[in-house]
Amino acid sequence: TTVALTTGAAGISQNAAGIITAPTSLTVNLASGGAAVLTAATNNVGTLIGTGSGTISLNNSTNNLALGTFGATQNVNVTAAGAITTTAVASFGSLIANGSSFTQSATHDYTLSGITTVNTTGAISLGAAYSGGTATSFTSSAGNVSINTNGSLIGAGSKTLSAATAATGTVTLNGAITGPTVVLTAGAGGISQDAAGTITTPTSLTVNLASGGAAV
Repeated sequence: TTVALTTGAAGISQNAAGIITAPTSLTVNLASGGAAVLTAATNNVGTLIGTGSGTISLNNSTNNLALGTFGATQNVNVTAAGAITTTAVASFGSLIANGSSFTQSATHDYTLSGITTVNTTGAISLGAAYSGGTATSFTSSAGNVSINTNGSLIGAGSKTLSAATAATGTVTLNGAITGPTVVLTAGAGGISQDAAGTITTPTSLTVNLASGGAAV
């Protein structure tokens, strides 16, 4: 099942009864900007796709969500979801996402002109180039954070990686991270780096090992 919603600058609104069930995909076309505020109901969308500009906000409850492509200046806000994954190369405005996990697959390069704030309870894995235009933050409250061999976290903005779980939280750098400032926070699992996990930060690197562990 696919659903497509198109509107002008007045945008799209939803109440609690207006549940969207689109297990294949939901396409939101904001041709004249505006906002699609789809947060009042517990929706079930398989893949979210955007065109135009403006802002798309989606509550996908605990259902898994794949991110498609979006308009060049479009802002995406996922207020709740299960596992969040990528499906393609994408270039858009900003991403705020809250889910059980976040996985950027290999070859799915992301280029954002604005902020990125991703918060999960489970693992965060960056498997391709992720370029953040401004402040870029990936935080797992109960899982690990990794930049994989084919991944990197680059772009002009500051970078934050946090895996704060005291007992097990680890940050793994198998790909490069670059930013004017870089903040790495891990639990007792610590922080590790291989030869490809180069850290480039002309202003400062902050390493927070609040529960012990090692940054190697």
